[in-house]
Amino acid sequence: MVRHLAPILLAALAWSPVARAGGVISAEAAVVSDYVDRGISNSDNKPAVQAGATWTHGTGFYAGLWGSSVDFGDGDGATVELDYVLGYAGEAAGTGYDLAAAYVSYPGAPGSLDYDLWEFSAVLRRDLGPLVLGTEAIYTPQNAGKAGDALYLRGMAEVPLAEVLAGGLALAAHLGHQWTSEEAIAGPDYLDWGLGLVWARENVALGVRYSDTDLGHACGRLCDGRVVVEASIAFP
Repeated sequence: MVRHLAPILLAALAWSPVARAGGVISAEAAVVSDYVDRGISNSDNKPAVQAGATWTHGTGFYAGLWGSSVDFGDGDGATVELDYVLGYAGEAAGTGYDLAAAYVSYPGAPGSLDYDLWEFSAVLRRDLGPLVLGTEAIYTPQNAGKAGDALYLRGMAEVPLAEVLAGGLALAAHLGHQWTSEEAIAGPDYLDWGLGLVWARENVALGVRYSDTDLGHACGRLCDGRVVVEASIAFP
């Protein structure tokens, strides 16, 4: 489900469960210049390859597997992230929603690091004319490294700009905030934000965005401001 491609997130929620009656399997692949999640690089400021597959039932229930190359820059042995996802998506009163539980694992990382974790998320999406608004909440009961629980809230907006090269060009923005219960271990609470352009045509999407946080030097260069380029393709 390529859940970390923030500029493309709202567009990805526009599918209709009715059109997928009986259950279908879809897949996607992406290349990003930096795997940035909540404003922090998970690939040591280097490119990452990502892919996923999702089985979706006509009722709105779905199950998926998503993966990405990772590099935390500390020699911990983690080179891959695998997310196992169960969720339910639909629409009520003109608002799209997506509720999911994901088990996030890092094969290759020593078990003593306790990297694996659970995440529970809820996304809402609303079309207001050409403007698309969304909000996302992610709750983590126990952060990697037993760093306590965390809550991340993000607001998102997307507005079309023009038709370019037989595709649609849109401006996308987000503002998020993360709170943690163990700041001494997990790091301080912080804000992250992003602003970018997304071009989409049928099953292909290209994005470029600026991402930053207010963490300063709290996590070194992993949370500095950066420009991220993204390209994805979906099947079918």
